[in-house]
Amino acid sequence: VYQALFMCALWKEWDMRQWLSARQFFVMIYTLSKEKSAEQLHAFVLQIIVHNLSVFGNDDGTVLYDNTEKELCSAFDKFMLIPCLNYLALSKWITQQKEFMCLCKMLRNIDFQADESQTIDENALKQVIVLDLRLSNNNTKSPSCVPIGNHLVTLLQCHQQYTEFIVQLLFGNTNEGIENQILTRILQLIWTVSFSLFVCAHIHSLINLSILKVKETKKKVKEIKKKVKRK
Repeated sequence: VYQALFMCALWKEWDMRQWLSARQFFVMIYTLSKEKSAEQLHAFVLQIIVHNLSVFGNDDGTVLYDNTEKELCSAFDKFMLIPCLNYLALSKWITQQKEFMCLCKMLRNIDFQADESQTIDENALKQVIVLDLRLSNNNTKSPSCVPIGNHLVTLLQCHQQYTEFIVQLLFGNTNEGIENQILTRILQLIWTVSFSLFVCAHIHSLINLSILKVKETKKKVKEIKKKVKRK
């Protein structure tokens, strides 16, 4: 990880316009998070990290500086960046940087359907979820910068083959020593994932059986959304 930081420092100093990819960035943050909190990182390290954040910046195809094309991120690459931001959010200085705020905005909407054919590495998926849970366990005072729960549900709606793996993973991260707040969050995730997938599967079954027409289904969904907003 320190070799990666050193290379990033050289790229920044020599203006070589090179950055770590989303996956490489995740590995770096994953390793750093095991050693210390983001608020304990040296100012120089924080500056290097922020410089690399710029390549994942504006969602219009450019980074924050010059006209260099940004790093092309798949939906899962963006998903991997969520716990990275939640880790960095522990540093007040980083949260005030425009690169950080721009990336937070971009990660609030991830289109998993666009990459539905993409194969997801189960080990990487596990590391992302475990890291986010660990961060929540260590930081119960403030909410996550970008909550991962809703994104996880959306991911599983497009990649249902990972449902059993995720549910087992979430259950596997419950233990006697875990805080009640974190246990509640894990159980909520399990419930949300299971219920959302059940609803989607049920609606698709009804459509396939011609019990409901697609247009009527969409109309009913819109009506339900309106009722929820009123409440």
